Amino acid sequence: LYPYGNAHESKNPDGTWKFECQHGEPECVGNILEVCIMQQLNWDVDMYLPVISCMEGADDPISSAKGCLSALSSVSYDAVKKCASGKEGNKLEHAMGAKTEALDPPHQYVPWIVINGEHTDELQNEAQTNLVALVCKLYKGVKPAECSNLDTAEKNTVDVELDWA
Repeated sequence: LYPYGNAHESKNPDGTWKFECQHGEPECVGNILEVCIMQQLNWDVDMYLPVISCMEGADDPISSAKGCLSALSSVSYDAVKKCASGKEGNKLEHAMGAKTEALDPPHQYVPWIVINGEHTDELQNEAQTNLVALVCKLYKGVKPAECSNLDTAEKNTVDVELDWA
């Protein structure tokens, strides 16, 4: 997960970064809040994903951040806000931009799904149609129970709308 999307960045004279997001300033603020949440939760996907999912599922991800954090983590909103409004958040968001810009092939829309370092149209379509089935197909270890219940999972497919760069 790289909260950056179709943003662009330019370096300020003081060495910080200016971000321009496809959907305006609120998207940039949300991206920086999310990367600060990720960092504050020690980059532990099991810890930060529920918080970010909560935010993204809300009508206003920015105003929901405080409630999502308090309900789903032990991280203080003040610590996240301090990160997001300072040099630390700026540096973290620049790192998300650098990772996004380094994608090969370059991303053309969001979400741009990369699995095991690879992006193809086939992987993108399979992931967007039935992520559980794709994970079960690609997973090399002992398959979890979810993989034996694929008939049920296939009924739970979701269409994801792409947002072009």
